[in-house]
This record gives sequence, C-alpha cells and structure tokens, in this order.
Amino acid sequence: MKENYLRVENKKQKLLREFQNGKIDRRTFLTRLAALVSLSVVSPSLMRCKRQNERNQEVFSEKRWNILNIVQNHLFPSDKDSPGAKDINAAFYLQNVLLDPQIDSDDKEFILNGLDWTEETADELLSDSLLNLNKDDIEKVLRNMAEYQWGENWLSEILIYIFEALLTDPIYGGNPNGIGWKWLQHDPGLPRPNEKNRYGVL
Repeated sequence: MKENYLRVENKKQKLLREFQNGKIDRRTFLTRLAALVSLSVVSPSLMRCKRQNERNQEVFSEKRWNILNIVQNHLFPSDKDSPGAKDINAAFYLQNVLLDPQIDSDDKEFILNGLDWTEETADELLSDSLLNLNKDDIEKVLRNMAEYQWGENWLSEILIYIFEALLTDPIYGGNPNGIGWKWLQHDPGLPRPNEKNRYGVL
C-alpha cells in the first residue's frame, strides 16, 4: 500500500511541475490530477471525515490556522466562474490529512513548520505579520519564499493538498457537495466510499 501511495505522490509532483512550467494548462492539469486522486483511494491523504466547522487545536494554533487560510486562498482564490480554497474546504481537508495517524511525521512537521516560516518571511521582508498584509504584499512574501528550495517545496505541497480537496470525495472533508467535480465536469464514477468502507474504517 505504501509503495502505491509513493508512486501516486511522485506522479502528482511530476504533474505539478509540468503545470508550473507551462507544459499543460490548468484544466488539463486538474483533469489528470482527478484521475490520480481517484487512484489514491487508500492514500493516507484521504482522511476520516470530521465535522467541517471544527478546528483541532492539537494540529493548528489559531495563528497557524489563519496563516494557512490566507496562503490557500491566495494560491487558489475564488472567482465568479470557479470555486476557491475556501469553497472547497481546503483547510479542513488538510487538517484531516494531518490528523491521520499514518501520515509521515516528517511530512506533517514540514507542513506545520512552513506556516511559521511564512510568518517569519513576512516579518523579515515587510516587518509585519502575514495576517496584516494586503493581497500584493502576500504575493511578495510567497514569491520570495518560492526563490528558495524549501519554499518552493512547501508551496507545492500546499497546492497539492488544495487540489486534492478540490477533487476528493466529499466524505473526506473537501469538495463539499461535489463543487469541484461540477466545476470540472468530472464524473467520479461508482462505487463511491461511504461511512462503512471509507479510508480509515477498512
């Protein structure tokens, strides 16, 4: 199972690089990613479902939670024709990922530390908290981070989980009411997971 998970994760990273390098357009990227997410039904990133209005203090402090939302909403904003990170419950989905006991502890630590590093970058670059910045200044902070390998890797991880939240079955906390599927005109196929056979129960 772990080997299959690693293969799928490597394919996701390769696909993301193709998208970032302009080799494929956004719709092609998301369509191919949808197929990969469908393959990862047993992936550790498909978590047990939790109430979507619940924030677990053991995973995120209030400050980290707010930074995560700012970063996700900046990377994947809503507009009149497409859902954004907030609409697809990207933060709650990532919370569920980090709550899974099977997640690699180094991966979890990297994601959480990245939130702190983002705040440190805002302070070093603009002498202010990310929580106080406008859209243009947030862009400056994230672009500055992307100039470093750790920053590029962290932002890529956050993007991957946003896209998973867009494409996952709603039972795992993202993509409420299939909003991402409807936007992409994606048919998830059958059978879909339910409370008895979802990941974390079997």
